[in-house]
Amino acid sequence: PKHDEEAAAKVAAINSDSGAPTIFDKIIAKEIPSTIVYEDDKVLAFKDISLQAPVHVLVIPKFRDGLTQLGQAEQRHGEILGQLLLFDAPLLKLSYPSSLASSQPAQPSLL
Repeated sequence: PKHDEEAAAKVAAINSDSGAPTIFDKIIAKEIPSTIVYEDDKVLAFKDISLQAPVHVLVIPKFRDGLTQLGQAEQRHGEILGQLLLFDAPLLKLSYPSSLASSQPAQPSLL
């Protein structure tokens, strides 16, 4: 299974570089349903359908601007990277039961 995940990630990286809509673009466009826990004009946070932890939220930029992998980050991406890194995780507690929110702090994943 780990090999399958790595292969899928490599395919996703190739597809994201092609400019074709990715699964994340489709989630942002609401073409693929998701459980959104936070959204503003720059980022979208949603519950992962393949949980890796009791609380697993993906936080993604709404505009790629060539930023499809962290290794491709340039100076111009500084603002959005800062917003992703400083994402207000306490907001996520509103989307989970209080017992879970108090016992398991939200840990957003950055993509």
